[in-house]
Amino acid sequence: MRARSAAKAKGKRSRKDTTGLEDDNIQDLEYEEPQPRKRHRATKPQKEHRGLADMPLDIFNEIAVYLLPIDIITLARLTKSTRAMLMHRSSIHVWHASIKNVPGLPECPSDLSLPYFISLVFSKTCSTCGEPVRAKPDGVLRVRLCGHCRNEQWTRRTPKRAKIRFLVLWLRTSKGEF
Repeated sequence: MRARSAAKAKGKRSRKDTTGLEDDNIQDLEYEEPQPRKRHRATKPQKEHRGLADMPLDIFNEIAVYLLPIDIITLARLTKSTRAMLMHRSSIHVWHASIKNVPGLPECPSDLSLPYFISLVFSKTCSTCGEPVRAKPDGVLRVRLCGHCRNEQWTRRTPKRAKIRFLVLWLRTSKGEF
């Protein structure tokens, strides 16, 4: 008797039609040869188009000087390596040069970073969720919010006059004017 693993290795078992045969000693099972395995297609190795990653830094900086600020933002969001390169302090000249390519752009406020300011001015996405938005940026809060985020994060309250009077009186008495 053969071992099971040897029987499986040779092929599949299938029933043989023995109705027309006179000899009862013929085995009921017959071995079939297994189908040949499918071959993997031989493909040419694909070339890696690394473009920006293989480009020398000084050439990249020279090209980036002629780009618009939104293009610099897009490049910074492209890959981790371009983000690390453009967000590094040594690339500040690229950001300043891109701002000079847009006439009439106001100066960056001192409390904002230059990349955030450019993103706020040129990007048309919500500052919170990243969804596309048509709304103008809020100059006081320094964010651009979609309708959903604005409703979720803002609450409108109209204080009553009595509360305001109480607060004014309390402020006057605390300063010693009363």
